[in-house]
Amino acid sequence: MGILACTFCRSRKIACDRKQPSCSRCLFTGKPCEYRARKSAKLAVHSRIKAFESRLGTLESQLLQEQILKHSVSARCSPGEETLSRKTETDGSIEGEFSHFNISETEDATENLIPPGVQGPQSLPDTQWQQKLYHVYFQQLDPVAPLIHKTKFLKALEGDPNFSPPVALRYAMWAVAALASTEHQHVAENFYITARKEAEQFEMKSTMAQMAPSLAQCWFLLASFEASRAYFTRAWMSVGRCVRAVQMMNLHRLDSPHAEVHALKHGSLIDREEGRRVFWGAYCADKWASTMSGHPLIIKDEDICTNLPSSENSFELGIEEVGVSFLKLDNIERFCSLSSFAGAISATSILGKCLNHLRAYEHGLTAENTGRYWDNHRRIDTSISLIFMNLPTHLRVKKVEKDVNVVFTHFNLHLSIILLHQLAGKTATKQRMDEAVGHNSFQRCLTSAIEIKDTMYSVRDLKNFPVNMWTTAPLYIAAGVFIEDLMGHRPSPNSPADLGLLLIALKEIAELQKGMTFFAQRLEKDIIKAKVAGCIPSHLRMMAGLKVVDLKDGRSAPRGLPYCISDEKLYDYRMWTGLCESSNGGGIAFKEENTK
Repeated sequence: MGILACTFCRSRKIACDRKQPSCSRCLFTGKPCEYRARKSAKLAVHSRIKAFESRLGTLESQLLQEQILKHSVSARCSPGEETLSRKTETDGSIEGEFSHFNISETEDATENLIPPGVQGPQSLPDTQWQQKLYHVYFQQLDPVAPLIHKTKFLKALEGDPNFSPPVALRYAMWAVAALASTEHQHVAENFYITARKEAEQFEMKSTMAQMAPSLAQCWFLLASFEASRAYFTRAWMSVGRCVRAVQMMNLHRLDSPHAEVHALKHGSLIDREEGRRVFWGAYCADKWASTMSGHPLIIKDEDICTNLPSSENSFELGIEEVGVSFLKLDNIERFCSLSSFAGAISATSILGKCLNHLRAYEHGLTAENTGRYWDNHRRIDTSISLIFMNLPTHLRVKKVEKDVNVVFTHFNLHLSIILLHQLAGKTATKQRMDEAVGHNSFQRCLTSAIEIKDTMYSVRDLKNFPVNMWTTAPLYIAAGVFIEDLMGHRPSPNSPADLGLLLIALKEIAELQKGMTFFAQRLEKDIIKAKVAGCIPSHLRMMAGLKVVDLKDGRSAPRGLPYCISDEKLYDYRMWTGLCESSNGGGIAFKEENTK
């Protein structure tokens, strides 16, 4: 083989006469002429084949040992137990040991993309993967719903294996953490499948005495994952399992004045507080699922005898702190002593009352219940207004908000106003009341939609801000209010830009978390279907990636004052680079969509 061209000619991709010690071109230009040695033949393919052969030999020996163990166990099992054992072991061995091999890819890619044991509980992912995912979970996801005591959980991992956290819970934590991390999103689905399989197997084998809050924690995380991936049918079923689990353990009666039996009667202070948080997580999931699906609520407020969660410091340090009684939340003065998580729960309870109000009159009003409807409407509206007026400082939205529960508290309150006044406006129109009633109700909806947009844009570091399906749904509903305003006769001059900003926020969330593209896709379709894309300012339209825009739809941008704010530069726009139907019951019914 001849020598290669000199480095000077190769860098410029020009012909080289390969003369030594210097080629003609280097002599002419006065450049130093250097020749690189020719590379040796690649042996990567041969080494990969040898590596695969050695690994397959190891796996074959492990499989033979498992088959021998299976036959020895099945000899002592009944026919029914033998079938279940064979199915469980076959699923675990084949999926756990061979599913992460892909011959079409290189060995390095296989090792880097999918950690060992990602689809089977026999061999857990390596320690480095686990530590990364636990860090993502407690840093980004736990603040949304702090149901797991971090110190207690990590100590259990390092302690006796017989008392370590259940495999189902650990895989569920890894699944939601992987979905929130751009580095690990490719294995999130595999973690989820394993977690769900383990949770279902635990349910089949366990009894009432073996049930623990970790089962409810697992189903809560699985429901969050499924909702974020737009697996809505499965998500609603998982929420139901979570709620029934906490009810069977009597976690909704932890602070009852009567001598009631519950799963944590002999637990420690941290165990009881964690049990409270697990129940309130299930309570919030029940309200969110009912809002988005239109299904009835499972938990009734009058059955609850569990105090609201204590502060985060008390929970982490194991300091006893008596939480506010849920039945005394009608006293506005109690809001001053609420933690941020308890504030989000209180706002969610208001949303539940609003849903009960809407569904009580879903079949229309009669002459007998018209007065009762408007009395109940004013009572709920007044209670929300009083809450806003008496919110303590730590529950108010700051210019740069870092607490996700503060954001979620305001989202729930404003979402309640939107649902409440949307029905009020329709009712006023049906009853042929004064037009001012319907107009005022819509203005309340528009004001709350603007507040939701402003609250979302108070979050400056979206990459490190914990978001999920429950926190992004209010953005989509608020955007629907702006679309309705633009389709009216006298739209607000700020609605086009507000709609564009919400679309940009949803697109950025979908970009950071690939599984949460549902609302961004639906909003873009709704904008195009309503033919209001031409109203959105061109620079926001370009940033949101609105490619299909019919600018000749007959609608023009509303006239009036241009959209501007005094500190507009504070918004870093570069950072924010029929499936949905309104049900008669006042909820938002989402059908499942394939987002893959």
